[in-house]
Amino acid sequence: MTTEETAKGNSQDLADLDRTKKTPARKKFNVRGLSVSDYVAVSGFALALVGNGYLLIEHLRGAELTFFPPDEVEFRCTEFDHVGPDQFDSDPDGHYHCSQRSNLTLTATMSYVNTGRVNYNAVLRREYASVRFSAKNKVDLGWQYFSDITSVDVEEKVAVPSLIPGAGSLSHETRFYPKIINGLRPNHMKWSDFRNLYEPSNEGIPSPIATVDLAAELFGMEEKLSASCTIEFDNQTIEKLRDHGDHFFAITLPCVQKNLRSD
Repeated sequence: MTTEETAKGNSQDLADLDRTKKTPARKKFNVRGLSVSDYVAVSGFALALVGNGYLLIEHLRGAELTFFPPDEVEFRCTEFDHVGPDQFDSDPDGHYHCSQRSNLTLTATMSYVNTGRVNYNAVLRREYASVRFSAKNKVDLGWQYFSDITSVDVEEKVAVPSLIPGAGSLSHETRFYPKIINGLRPNHMKWSDFRNLYEPSNEGIPSPIATVDLAAELFGMEEKLSASCTIEFDNQTIEKLRDHGDHFFAITLPCVQKNLRSD
């Protein structure tokens, strides 16, 4: 290499070194020893924890159920006898009325809402009802049929456990009969006793306000859903029951919500 080429090469190296000194080196942004990429990673991890935490809470929460008591209930007798025409019926073929053997039953619309997620279903196991006319006049009832009191043409179906879907609802009309214990129905009220309950001649006439207690039992859940409503037996209803009770095989009355609770 000639002296001229050597001098030119040295001159180029000095120029490159000079540019390096003038161009500052890039520095990583960091706060307390963490770089931007570190913060992004930490943020992503935190978001993942929040998401998984929400899923865990939803899983533990499961089905969330609310039970709504009915706006009205129906009292109905269980058995009928065919009788000829009388002052209440001009039909020459006669009519049916409640027999003296007939017991009191209750029909109510049972409505449930499940606010849990779509996959968190609940299963209704059993429903109960009781009617308190007074401290001495209480009837305990259990579900027996699903019915439709809005139509006489629909057959009753045996009450069976039912699914309450997640993010969904369930509603049906349940007919409650006196509970069967050891093959018997020890706690019951005759239809004739029901219609004569408010007779002025009876001692200890109960208040014209009756309380209906309703409850539902669910599979896999210890607590029961329950609610109460009250029925007022006004003078017109009492008179109708007293004077025409056998000829009224059913009577529907408003039931005012009393409370809503979980036991």
